Amino acid sequence: MLSKRKTRRGARLKVGNKPKNYRANFKPPRPLETDEQKAFVRKLEAMGILFYAVPNEGKRTRWQRTKAKTEGLKSGVPDLVICHARGGYFGLYIEMKRQNAVPSETSKKLRMKQEKWRKDLIEEGYKAIECKGEAEAMKALLE
Repeated sequence: MLSKRKTRRGARLKVGNKPKNYRANFKPPRPLETDEQKAFVRKLEAMGILFYAVPNEGKRTRWQRTKAKTEGLKSGVPDLVICHARGGYFGLYIEMKRQNAVPSETSKKLRMKQEKWRKDLIEEGYKAIECKGEAEAMKALLE
């Protein structure tokens, strides 16, 4: 049964029942990169592993950017550093990404910097990887 209601501008909208297949076509949203990282961090803390996060993300004022850069903040550094030597590596650097992440055109410059950091870290004896989601990061940690 359809009814009509007015919008603010006076146009009429048809309001009715949702299609029968509404729930069948519903896909839950993918977790954000920050949500994936938070879940992984909680597990690291529960395991008692020494780690830290690199605060490269976020908007800053011009003054804050200048101050951070003079203090040594670098673009492209992986998100998490796990200070646990294992398997012939000095430590583990993890760049977190969303599950099923598709890189955009605007992120290509940053991706190139991240790839350079990853390559340089591997040359220095660290394990540096990109993980799509918390489960993939945990798997990499336990290897």
